[in-house]
Amino acid sequence: MAGYGWYDGLEKVTELAINIEAADGTVINLEEAREDEEMPCDEMARAITLRMTLTQQESEDRTVELTTDLALFDTDLDWLEDCNNPIVTKTNRLDADQLTDLLIDSYFSPSDDPEADSYGTQQDQHKEHFARMARSLLVTEEDAVLKAVQSAVGRHVRHQLPRGWTVSIEIDSEGAVAVSLTPAQ
Repeated sequence: MAGYGWYDGLEKVTELAINIEAADGTVINLEEAREDEEMPCDEMARAITLRMTLTQQESEDRTVELTTDLALFDTDLDWLEDCNNPIVTKTNRLDADQLTDLLIDSYFSPSDDPEADSYGTQQDQHKEHFARMARSLLVTEEDAVLKAVQSAVGRHVRHQLPRGWTVSIEIDSEGAVAVSLTPAQ
């Protein structure tokens, strides 16, 4: 739309820097870390700051700094398994479902290869992968296991039960599974 006065008059982001303050206080530029192909930190960050230079026609450039709770290290992935954990702050207010949705929206692109599974199957595989990733970052191990079991039961067992029935599932430390059913009253 260049050449339209209203468009040319809009402010544009002309420079962007994402800086991550690691748990130890070290500040890391995300773009430099990407170039080095090294994940900048293995734990939650203290802070993530976006520093933008905004340019507008016939005005001086201005710089704006914003804080965020999330930065994505990977920007161009060939395979789902290549995805690194996102970088989140210790003070983030995301829950695992929100982070999963953000990761799906950021990374999911179905393969149109004739050998690939259906769109729905590919989406389910991505969602499961990103849900595990989100839970590993945001909740305790016990909560992550509980959510994974709830998700599996919801996906594979719930639709097997007649309306109104209740099921109890117990798995012991040896892996033995005990199931009891209570018919609808």
